[in-house]
Amino acid sequence: MYEVKSVNGQNLLKKLNTSPLQETKFYQDKNKVGSFMVSCKRFNKGTCVRSVTGSLIHNDEAYEIRPAEDTLSTRNLEATRGVRDFPHIMTRVSDLARGQRGQGHVSNDERIPSDIPDYDKNSNENAERENESVDDYDKDIKIDPANFEKTLQKLRSKASLEKLRNRRQTRQDKVYAVEVVVAIDPSLWQKFYTDTQATGGMSREETTEYKLREHFSQIINGISTRYESIDSNELNIYVTVTAFLLYKTIDSTNPLPPSAIETFAGYEYQYVNSSVYLPALPVWLSNLSGLPDNDHVMVFTWYQVYSGNYWTGVAGITYLSGACTYRRVSLNEVMFTTFTTISVAAHELGHNLGADHDSGDCPAASSFIMSGLSQLQPGDAFTQNPWRFSTCSVNQFRKYIQYLDNSGQNCLLDKGDYYNADEFNTFISQLPDTADEQCKKIVGNHSGLGCGQTATDPSICQYMNCKTSTPGQCSAKTADQGTSCDDPALNKWCIAGACVPRSSISSAHEII
Repeated sequence: MYEVKSVNGQNLLKKLNTSPLQETKFYQDKNKVGSFMVSCKRFNKGTCVRSVTGSLIHNDEAYEIRPAEDTLSTRNLEATRGVRDFPHIMTRVSDLARGQRGQGHVSNDERIPSDIPDYDKNSNENAERENESVDDYDKDIKIDPANFEKTLQKLRSKASLEKLRNRRQTRQDKVYAVEVVVAIDPSLWQKFYTDTQATGGMSREETTEYKLREHFSQIINGISTRYESIDSNELNIYVTVTAFLLYKTIDSTNPLPPSAIETFAGYEYQYVNSSVYLPALPVWLSNLSGLPDNDHVMVFTWYQVYSGNYWTGVAGITYLSGACTYRRVSLNEVMFTTFTTISVAAHELGHNLGADHDSGDCPAASSFIMSGLSQLQPGDAFTQNPWRFSTCSVNQFRKYIQYLDNSGQNCLLDKGDYYNADEFNTFISQLPDTADEQCKKIVGNHSGLGCGQTATDPSICQYMNCKTSTPGQCSAKTADQGTSCDDPALNKWCIAGACVPRSSISSAHEII
């Protein structure tokens, strides 16, 4: 992990001494398009409580899995002395629209064509991805306990990340590794810093560095899972992270010129114009010295990125066919859900690897990763397509890689390095947010439960009354599965819109 400093007008990388992530591993399931983090938290007598955080496709529907609230508390640990089965929650993803940040604004994807190589002269040069937010009332669905157990048990046989790489290498001699540098701009650093407190003997700043590294290791793992799910014996791609670049203050070293940051009356977020931010990135990249190996650089931001008018949001933007060149950069907004952030970044990387928006034989309506238009409506059937690449995209990847081969520019052939392989394979799970915290994340820091509703009200499972910026007004949002509800003494939580006893759903078995 590096912090970028300006010394005598030159941008220099300062390597940070960061606390290692311990006792946690990353796992993947190609068939289920799953990426998981299994972590061990130790308590008083050295007891290890294992928990799982991640995502997968099951029966053509997408789910996030996480520990239930209070699962890792000392009270629960003592109450279940000698037992290593602890409850987890599988939640169907309802916030899938790229760009959804709880503000209800429309978000697009853009990619800017570079000099189109001969292999793809007919590529469409003007396309946007437009996504409307999902209805806030789209409820999580109830998971049959038997299927819940069965799905989790399948994870036991999954090999570690490094073993997966080795298996792919033996299956095909040529495996393509996309080495990624993750850059955190000042807006995102400030967002994480504001939400973080000092803990575990680390200062607030050190803890923020830790949390960023932890979160974006999960993002890269999820992106890699999508590329590794490509079902082609001729194309095997995986993604690694070789470095994290932190920009903690707004100055001339930033990926974005400070003068480009905008504010608009009545709007909470700061805004930046995509037509200004993206062209600045190759220049910024060329001025960095001592950068670790990289085939693509992902800049993540908390700014609201727009195109044309500030109300036309852009979830991500990049150059078409820019990987392995000086245009090997993308800009990605960070969303509230891991699923949406992964989806945006995987989509933009796809453009940079030569894939245009789906069309023709792969219609946009099929909603694969590279679809140029994805509008998810309540009640629509969930399929695996939003987590997979179409055959058209796979063919375009193949053509671009062949172009890189023929032109002597292929940077994807070396084994993918990690900034720290051991650390990348570790992760600490996080407990679910309270109802108040969920409102703050969805609506803004000024929010929380309101309009007469409290966290002990069972009705929060059907809808949370989240305070808006207008006094006395609330916006109805759906609580996450596993949110505590009713009298704490009753030990109840929200499952599928109902406030039910915690004993009503099976515990997750230990995964090794």
